[in-house]
Amino acid sequence: MTFMNYKKGLERNLWLYALIRIFRKRAYIAVIIIYAVTYANITVEQFGVIAAISAFFVMVLEIPSGYISDKIGHKKAITLGSFFMMIAPLGFVIAPNFYGVLFASLAYFGGEAFHSGTMQAFLHETLIELGRDGEFGKMTARAQRWGIFGNIFLVGLVTLTYSIDPRLPFLIGFLLQSMILIISLLFVTPRKEHQKITERIHDGFFALLKTVRHRNEIFLFFFLGFIAAVHNKIPEYKELYFQDIGVPMWFFGLVYSLMGVVGIIFTYQIHKFEKYKAKTFYMVDFLIACSASIMVGIVSNVFVGVGIFVLLGGYYRIRRILTDVYLLKTCPTSNLKATYLSVYAFFASLNAIWVPLVLGYFIGRFGVQQGYLAFGFGALIISIISYLLIFRKINK
Repeated sequence: MTFMNYKKGLERNLWLYALIRIFRKRAYIAVIIIYAVTYANITVEQFGVIAAISAFFVMVLEIPSGYISDKIGHKKAITLGSFFMMIAPLGFVIAPNFYGVLFASLAYFGGEAFHSGTMQAFLHETLIELGRDGEFGKMTARAQRWGIFGNIFLVGLVTLTYSIDPRLPFLIGFLLQSMILIISLLFVTPRKEHQKITERIHDGFFALLKTVRHRNEIFLFFFLGFIAAVHNKIPEYKELYFQDIGVPMWFFGLVYSLMGVVGIIFTYQIHKFEKYKAKTFYMVDFLIACSASIMVGIVSNVFVGVGIFVLLGGYYRIRRILTDVYLLKTCPTSNLKATYLSVYAFFASLNAIWVPLVLGYFIGRFGVQQGYLAFGFGALIISIISYLLIFRKINK
């Protein structure tokens, strides 16, 4: 490959990265829990068990998948993850029961484990080769906008097909997610000829873990993982909340579209968020998640209730970008970026094992709103205590 073709290939990576963000999102997400509870006859508690099993599976895969990605090549890892994400929705169609839903969840999130950290590292290396490594936040935000914009239409349209046949959204999801496999094959691998990061470790995986431990980042990663799990799991039961407060079924898909619109607006402001210190962002991050859960437990008004999830969903679309930006700034090696980000993702998965179980238990035991209220206050107490203890040791 000539230098000009190589450079064009790297430039193409940027918009392919944005394109893959559109199709890897589950266009059928708005009907998953309704399908599971009504069509597959799964209880809310069982759904929480599926979420916990999936989280444990991802946790086991998280760090190894990041390390494997760094060793076999990020493009190969992305392709492998794309295959699993593609076949995931078939589980809902082939086996509409507990095991089918479990398979769908394991396949999708297993694929996500190979994408997690790897996609960000791949983009970062592409930008370094192009001499544009300072644009990581900007490029990620732009890709997020593309993904959100495309998903606004896909989720809204696919959700409408549920009334025709409950299995139809998942068949369409299979076709849409097959695109990510095709896109991943078109990526051009950066040659790493223009790395500018000075290595602080040289002995590989265990040296990285040792560095993380010496910098007291284990505690920070656990805290960030907890907040990530809270942000991720709160919306999983929102359709049940919507049903309780009287939101019509046809509006569920539109809620995702509204989340996308707010998310697009937030991406244009991401450069302002990057100016804050990491510890300031982390504090705001946990306050947003916990306050949202508490407010859901208090509010029964349709417009306010929907508004809470719309704002939370819009913010969720940029919080991972910001977390990656802050973590990449402190990454101690240029050769194990995906592994470093996967260490953080490991703790997110670890917390995602018990967080949905607790939230699902509270909802099943006390009802949707009281369950959210109890969970929100509990998460707030844990977050405040953890934050104060961590930042007494870590000076960011």
